[in-house]
Amino acid sequence: MGPKSNSGFYLSKKAAVFFAFLVLALLVILTVFVGLYAKLRAERTQEVTPATREPPSVSSSMQPGAERLGPWNHTRLPSNLQPIYYQLELWPKQVHPGKDHLYFLIGQANVTVMCLEETEVFLIHSRNLNYSGLSLTAGAHSPQLDPRPVPNIQEIWLEVSHDYLVIELDGKLVPGQQYILQSNYSGQLDEKLQGLFIIPDPEKEHQKPIIASLLEPTFARSVFPCFDEPAMKATFDIRLVNRPEFVAISNMPAIDKTAISNGEAEYALNITGPILAYFEKYYDVNYPLPKIDIVALPLYGPEAMENWGLLLFRKSSLLLDPKKESFKKLAITAVIAHELAHQARLYNWFGNLATIRWWNNLWLNEGFASYFENLEFSSEDHVKKWKHRYPIHLKYFVFQSEENIFSHSLSMKKEDIETFDEIMEMFSDTTYIKGASVIDMISHFMTEELFSKGLTSYLKAFSYSNAEADDVWNHLQMAIDSQDVIKLPTSIKSIMDTWTMQEGLPIITVNTTSGTVKQDYFGKSKENRNSNYSWFIPIFWMKNGSMQPLIWFDGESKTYPEIKRTTDEEWILLNINVSTLCRIVYDDSNWQQLILQLNKDPTVIPSSNRMQLICDAFDLEKIGNINIRTALSTTTYLAKEQDNDVWYAAFHYFSRLEKVIRTTYTFGLYKKYIFSRIVPFYYHQMKLMNEDFNNIHNSSVEKTIFLKTLNKLYLLDLKDLMDRATDLYSQLMSNPANNTIPSYARRHIYCEAIKAGSEKEWNFAWSLYQNSSQDDEVLLFAMGCSREPWILSRYLHYTLDELIVSEKHSYTVYQSVAENPIGWALAWNFLRANWNSINTNSTYYFELMTLLDTVSEGLLTDFGLQEFELFLNSTTDEEEWAHTVQQLIIDSRDLLNWNKKIHTEVHNWLSEHIPAN
Repeated sequence: MGPKSNSGFYLSKKAAVFFAFLVLALLVILTVFVGLYAKLRAERTQEVTPATREPPSVSSSMQPGAERLGPWNHTRLPSNLQPIYYQLELWPKQVHPGKDHLYFLIGQANVTVMCLEETEVFLIHSRNLNYSGLSLTAGAHSPQLDPRPVPNIQEIWLEVSHDYLVIELDGKLVPGQQYILQSNYSGQLDEKLQGLFIIPDPEKEHQKPIIASLLEPTFARSVFPCFDEPAMKATFDIRLVNRPEFVAISNMPAIDKTAISNGEAEYALNITGPILAYFEKYYDVNYPLPKIDIVALPLYGPEAMENWGLLLFRKSSLLLDPKKESFKKLAITAVIAHELAHQARLYNWFGNLATIRWWNNLWLNEGFASYFENLEFSSEDHVKKWKHRYPIHLKYFVFQSEENIFSHSLSMKKEDIETFDEIMEMFSDTTYIKGASVIDMISHFMTEELFSKGLTSYLKAFSYSNAEADDVWNHLQMAIDSQDVIKLPTSIKSIMDTWTMQEGLPIITVNTTSGTVKQDYFGKSKENRNSNYSWFIPIFWMKNGSMQPLIWFDGESKTYPEIKRTTDEEWILLNINVSTLCRIVYDDSNWQQLILQLNKDPTVIPSSNRMQLICDAFDLEKIGNINIRTALSTTTYLAKEQDNDVWYAAFHYFSRLEKVIRTTYTFGLYKKYIFSRIVPFYYHQMKLMNEDFNNIHNSSVEKTIFLKTLNKLYLLDLKDLMDRATDLYSQLMSNPANNTIPSYARRHIYCEAIKAGSEKEWNFAWSLYQNSSQDDEVLLFAMGCSREPWILSRYLHYTLDELIVSEKHSYTVYQSVAENPIGWALAWNFLRANWNSINTNSTYYFELMTLLDTVSEGLLTDFGLQEFELFLNSTTDEEEWAHTVQQLIIDSRDLLNWNKKIHTEVHNWLSEHIPAN
């Protein structure tokens, strides 16, 4: 790795030959052209200036062939040719130099292949490329195994349905011989942030066009003809043709470097080296390239892309204003660690040198990267101390995603993942988060030491080659077999096939009176419940606070004497630290003993398991495994709880309950109950901050959880918070030029002050919004907190004039008013009355769906949902919104049915548990 630059992103010392061993579909020739426009300088290379936006017309004999059967009818490439070496020249050319930002692509590709099986068809991927010349010659290093001459090209045509350039020959290619396909071509720069594309600079005054690439999973074929499958690995020699005022960056050492001003990249630069060093030490391998560049793009499809030696990020995901609070540090750390874990994969760290054979095992790439992205630093001196900690709450997100209709098994059959849409469906929460969670489980039952040993062995064995899941299991098994301390009930492969080859997750039902245990299915398909699905499940557990030896549950229902309670006061707790992805259903008596322990001394139970008990109880109630009274009882001790992860879960389930009771007569009881549980946690957080919101960076308070606390207190009218907010807001009104309210808390502080104030406070916020763009979103949300219906009504009507409130900001106004208990009905009536004046096109799809979801929460009656459904069916475009609208209606019906099921019990339980005063 080259030395780190003090002023920019680039870590290399000098330019070098662009030659890299790359994964074709993930990164081949990922280039970024950063245009630095000042004046147009004299051209150093001869340019061709077409008169129109279209690429220059090309003469070609290519015509689509008549419909017939052949290898071009299959989604996967045949195995008769293997790419060895690409020699590429790429030239993005401006249509009207100096006048606009319209570009097309001129390219030249020499692709050297090895023939593995006789064939009369040369099949290669190509999408939207126009060819002006094609030829096939013998490779320079091809052994003379056969005296036959190179066959002539007989016919050339495009099979558009599978993105193939089909080259039919008048003879057969010979196994063992090398051939070179030479081509000249042109193409368009993509407008969808795919392939090779141009990005407009949002800072219009600078007019700096950026040309970047995104080739994963199947976009490389739109940039150059290639064998666009992950197993088709090759080496590359790349030539980039660009005008002198451009900077060109590719996978190997950079040609030039530029500085980022204002220190916004400093944090990302400072942590990149330490994270890379962590991975080098963990895997016992060194980073092989002479540099690694990090580039922030104004616009980019994914959050980031892990090109070897050249990481591309969305600007918003990477840069941090050092003058403001470091709210984004953890997020930036995670995204950089994720992409560097891919770099790790590139040189023995999962994926590009040890590459998946096909997309059906994508989880081996993304699951490992997601697992290793979760680094945390012990202090601001993050350069010295790193440790890995997999977030517990992500495991419970897996259970939510498993109920999604689009969930799938981690490993899929190859024949089920062939089309572009099928490949894209693999880039899912299942692949990323479930994959990472399963990997975390392995590290627990193997121990971190053996796990690391097995991975290092696997990565070294499969460097520069392709691998499948079984290859990982074999090397982990070798680590297990090398010692005699850790014993498994069967092979690693047999264990892990139950977790990767079938969808869903296990529910363990345990009777602690008898010691019997059985498994059930948890997932999207109700038909699979009580099916033959089974897992090998490693369970760490404790009895009355004392850790017990690891138990393995297999698919059979059987009795385990060791987990039988011997007295009524004993309790059993399974799945310590939530090391395994499973739900636990206890018998009623064990639930009650666990709840008694929580109220007596919650610290006896690990914090991760306190979170587990709440999550399991509420989610298992939803599918009918336990009753709502037991679920609610897991929250009774929360006045004593100070752990952030536990509160993360509690806030989630409180919010879910609020959805169904917010407009019922039970809501008053609910507010009193959660007031008595949440307020002590708020005071604890304020104490840690020395009673000052600005001290959060010098305390152990986790900002995300503190903001969730403030958000929940919005319902409760806590005097302490309202007084603090009113005082800070009054100071701001007196001196608008000196805003001492920390930016992370402004939305909540402004909201509390406007809620407690009058028109005067609201008008001040409106004046700030009109005169400054710094806190636009914050102010728009806060102004929806007013308790004056007429102010909220006026606020909504401001959105009808785009000169007052822009289309982009209108949805923020609607959402803020709809979330206000006083404003919900106003927002609903306004939307119905003015629907035709509201921009509902796809640009604001997410905002519209979020708004409709919020509105639906106030309509959870049979009549209300009938009215809601009638409105949606009569106003939304049938084709564009049909699926989403239908899902919204289904979700609302589910909430209504849940409310009917639990409401009486919730009301009675709350009546029994609210404070006497």
